[in-house]
Amino acid sequence: MNHRRLSGRPPASGHVPPPSLKPRDKAPLQLASRAFDPGLCIHGPQRCKEQISLSAPAQTLGGAKDMTLFAASAACPACDSLEAMSALTSAGMTVARLNMSHCSRAEHSERVRRLRRACALCPDSPPLAVALDTRGPELRTGTLHNQVRRGLAGCVRPGDPIHLDDGLISLRVSAVARVQEERLCAGAALSLPAVTEQDREDLRLAAALPVDLVFASFVRDRDGVRQLRRALGEDGRHIKIISKIESLEGLLNIDSIIAESDGVMVARGDMGVELPPEKVFIAQKSIIAKCNMAGKPAICATQMMETMVTRPRPTRAELADVANAVLDGADCVMLSAETASGAFPLETVRLMDKTCRQAEAVLDFEETLADIRSQVCASDPELARAAEVVRHAREAGAAAILVPPGEEDTALQLARSV
Repeated sequence: MNHRRLSGRPPASGHVPPPSLKPRDKAPLQLASRAFDPGLCIHGPQRCKEQISLSAPAQTLGGAKDMTLFAASAACPACDSLEAMSALTSAGMTVARLNMSHCSRAEHSERVRRLRRACALCPDSPPLAVALDTRGPELRTGTLHNQVRRGLAGCVRPGDPIHLDDGLISLRVSAVARVQEERLCAGAALSLPAVTEQDREDLRLAAALPVDLVFASFVRDRDGVRQLRRALGEDGRHIKIISKIESLEGLLNIDSIIAESDGVMVARGDMGVELPPEKVFIAQKSIIAKCNMAGKPAICATQMMETMVTRPRPTRAELADVANAVLDGADCVMLSAETASGAFPLETVRLMDKTCRQAEAVLDFEETLADIRSQVCASDPELARAAEVVRHAREAGAAAILVPPGEEDTALQLARSV
């Protein structure tokens, strides 16, 4: 993954951090339904340019492809051909996401080969990363015939809610609930493995293809990330793990998850089931801010341009959502159903590209980066040295900084300083 902007945001002047994380409540469902206050702080806004022209075209520092990446799910007939993939890459797609919850491994393997060929047909476009999205520790029951899903009965009680299909359908437990589709028990700490057998098979495929990234679903703690790394094995040691934060448990462990992961995704779909919907924006801004300060890529995902699944134009609010994610400091914004099953995938990618460019045009990157460096470099000598290298390179007008093979940590430190 080509992380060219790993910037952060300075805390607002006089900001007092909220209380530390509260311990798990004995009644986790009540904790999820109460006002969400797990101690996540929201920093002040990134610095914007003082004068902004509304009529001039968006001019960014190298363009959206050089600053904000964005991922698109590639798995529908409308964007599954070599020609369609080439068009999406030319339009600005920088990460192609393969959802292992849908389609077979053979279909995804062939899709990766087409994506690689499509990238070769677009030499002027940025490098295209391929991401494999795991199913994760979720419950997909199929049809139940007088059976109870093993492990579920011990996690819920009468009166507890069970959510289906990202919360579109909600059930209430009376005695034993028999449901079909993906189920999420809000706030309940399910006794499911961090890496399922299905995931292990998928991760072996990821290492063999190979892919560049793994989007790890339902990460709940840092140990889950470590299990994923072990499952990738030696062949997959180059693959970066992006932890998807989708549960209350993941939010409560966010600091250690960020430290262990190569990046974090704010997966707002399932998160909006576990949290009151009006609290999701707090989690989004907090996670992005923490990733900025840690120099880890942050991805904002789910329903960003949902209207374009069936319509040729998004709502103004959806465009504002994309732009605000960029202004918050997100390094990548992601399309899901819009390209995976939508009727207008190419138009959606083009419009998201234009929106990212416009959002970047109002940011003062130099001032923002100067602020974050002054805070982070004071406590990180290695990053301080990397920042000095970048400063001298810019002053000299260097086109690139060369890093010897095997010095991945050095390259990452330099990327944090760009």
